[in-house]
Amino acid sequence: MKSIYEEFFGDPVDHPVLMRTLAFAIDYGLLFFTGMAIHSIFSLEEAMTRFGFATLNALFFCTYFTVAHSSLVNGQTLGKKIFRIKVSQVNGAPLGLFRAFLRSFPIVILIFAEPISFYMRTFWPEQVVAFKIVFAVLSGLLLGVVYFSMVSKNRRGLHDIFAKSQVTPARRKVTTNSKTEAWKIISYLLILVVYLVIILPRI
Repeated sequence: MKSIYEEFFGDPVDHPVLMRTLAFAIDYGLLFFTGMAIHSIFSLEEAMTRFGFATLNALFFCTYFTVAHSSLVNGQTLGKKIFRIKVSQVNGAPLGLFRAFLRSFPIVILIFAEPISFYMRTFWPEQVVAFKIVFAVLSGLLLGVVYFSMVSKNRRGLHDIFAKSQVTPARRKVTTNSKTEAWKIISYLLILVVYLVIILPRI
């Protein structure tokens, strides 16, 4: 709680939590309403299947986050610009497009988790095992993003670990340790396994 308070009223925090959450909410709202406007203007919903519509949206989201988090736009989406924070490598350097994609792709997958589940249930209802695998992967991603962001001092979620990235104030170069302690990884895996053992038989 202290670090969250300091983000707005105290000394600058190296790895903000609330600011990045609010920035993501702004970006999501911007992309959602922009996508709806484009689809409505060009009547894309009528011309495409629901699957194609969702796929186009996912590509739109992924492109936005990948480009904005890369060195092309200084690691800042619109939401991050508003809160004066940025995404960078753990050594403080800007992300290249590949690492920006590695960071963005898991988040986009989570954003579209519900459509993914819906289409699998609708078009491949007999593929129970495949659905459970997809559910396990999505659960692992979501838990990893939240869990590691909470237990790590540098607030790096699983997507940051994948890309060796961090979120820091835009006007400062911050370096951080890219290694994740073994106990955090083991406890993450234990929580995930226990959750899946309880949930998967009920799906």
